[in-house]
Amino acid sequence: MVNNDTAITPWDVGVHASRTTFIAGNSAIGAAKKAKTKILAVAARKYECAESDLDLRGGFVINAASGEVVIELSKLLRNLHFQDKAELVMTTFYYEPPSVHQDKGYKGDVSAAYAWGAQAVEVEVDTDTGMVKMTRVTGAHDVGRVLNRLGIEGQIEGGVVMGQGYALTEDLMIENGVMKNPNFRDYKLVTAPEIPEMDIREEISGFSAISASLRTLH
Repeated sequence: MVNNDTAITPWDVGVHASRTTFIAGNSAIGAAKKAKTKILAVAARKYECAESDLDLRGGFVINAASGEVVIELSKLLRNLHFQDKAELVMTTFYYEPPSVHQDKGYKGDVSAAYAWGAQAVEVEVDTDTGMVKMTRVTGAHDVGRVLNRLGIEGQIEGGVVMGQGYALTEDLMIENGVMKNPNFRDYKLVTAPEIPEMDIREEISGFSAISASLRTLH
């Protein structure tokens, strides 16, 4: 897998909109399925049987009906590479999620999945000074199947803190085209002591092709 070299990698829309796991994950699944087909074709040729008679499981080529081990996968691939006419199992796969392109009125459905979320915020307000303090945030998010819990919690909590800053402390001041607060002394970001207690709940629903594929791919 090659990263970060646009001279040799194909074009892609990008990794914005929290789509990396969904897009790259489905691409990896598609490539793995193609590789599996090639491997079973090689094994079927070697053992003079139908491809449908074989399967892959736990690092082995097995008899699909009985589960009996036919050959270790790594050994099969080494044999393939070191035979008189060397072969490699190489595949590519490009995943384009289902979508409806925008029409002339800019209406369409440009994403295969949407993340939904809602927050309830508890605050304390000093009625004399007008100071607002967030004390607790409860959030519910429809995120599909979570593959990295620490990562999704960090993303949601980071979004909450960004919203807190936009609402309460951050103010980009421009006067006559000049930024008046170009540093973090005057542009007030939320820091750790101001972050409220958070209770975040993740829900699984909606379009989840990657989770279905992960369950079915050996």
